[in-house]
Amino acid sequence: MTVAGASALFCAVVYGGLLALTLTRRPWSRETALAALACALTAVWALAVFGGEAMLAAARPALEIAPLEIWTIFLTLLVAPTVNTRFDPRLRLVMLMVPAAVGCGVLWNDILIGAMQGTGALTEAQVIGREAMAVFGLLLVENLYRNVSVRRQWNVVPLCIALGGLFAYQLFLYSDALL
Repeated sequence: MTVAGASALFCAVVYGGLLALTLTRRPWSRETALAALACALTAVWALAVFGGEAMLAAARPALEIAPLEIWTIFLTLLVAPTVNTRFDPRLRLVMLMVPAAVGCGVLWNDILIGAMQGTGALTEAQVIGREAMAVFGLLLVENLYRNVSVRRQWNVVPLCIALGGLFAYQLFLYSDALL
């Protein structure tokens, strides 16, 4: 087993455990459901990476971006109540839903290109879309941390560190791929 395979298997086990913990949490909310869905999709993606080239080669790009899209929607839901209330509510809705719309476009592009190409290779448009998702994710993490009340700030620090690290890694990875 290679290092990449071992780390993918470890990732799948960890996200499977996080999914089990999330499923036992009560009461359920839409944020809990999104976190559970993101954990499940990340575990499936990690299993596809562990499986190698033969397993879901055409679907791997879509499996990679789907958890990021769910995490972006999750962050959008968390940031929505904390955004400055002086803005027009319609402007706030547009401002918060743009990342989700871009992510859906990237996912749709991945599905179409995967169906046409049949390989796991990324096109330049897919790499640029992933760059945009990473930037939007980092902006949402920053807004969540900055707009939460001081009293509750330490409650979101672990989430901000984890998702900020995820999106920062994606930014550096796809910046290198784009260059």
